[in-house]
Amino acid sequence: MNCKLGYLSKTVLIFIITIVIGGCASIKTRYENQLPVKPGTEIIINLVAKIPFNQARVYSQKGQVILRSDVDKSDVFCSFLMNSLQTKNGHQLAIVPGKFRVTRVKLWNDNNYGMSIFLPKKRFYDPPSYINYETELRLDSVDQPDVRSLICVRIIDDYGDYYPQLSDFKKALGSLVKFND
Repeated sequence: MNCKLGYLSKTVLIFIITIVIGGCASIKTRYENQLPVKPGTEIIINLVAKIPFNQARVYSQKGQVILRSDVDKSDVFCSFLMNSLQTKNGHQLAIVPGKFRVTRVKLWNDNNYGMSIFLPKKRFYDPPSYINYETELRLDSVDQPDVRSLICVRIIDDYGDYYPQLSDFKKALGSLVKFND
């Protein structure tokens, strides 16, 4: 009886591990087809942009560099993220034309709860006003090591809930960036 119980528990454990590993593998492949580019892709940036004071990003929408306050969140927009903030007395952070290599592609969601996350649930609950679908391309360049990544964002809308695709990147960036596979 003891031997049968031990064999049964081992069989159940192996079955559970197989299900978990299989589930994790299917999650990876589920999102793989949503990647706009693969790691190793070369992109050419054709813009000159100074990073504003006390910020670490420069934004782009409809093929133009814009201020954060000018971003239309109902349309796809992108931002270049630097490794540090532009400080008052520090050297001027800027993005200049050059070649970059994509080292990693990350898909993630940003639920915009605002200040409601700091308030007790009993008193106040406000679900997110919108959910961002974000695709981050980690960038690497020997000439511009301060540039960390290129992130494109879209919200859930009537067109569906999907992460920004290559066509979305091209729409938001226009001729500012060229993708080479």
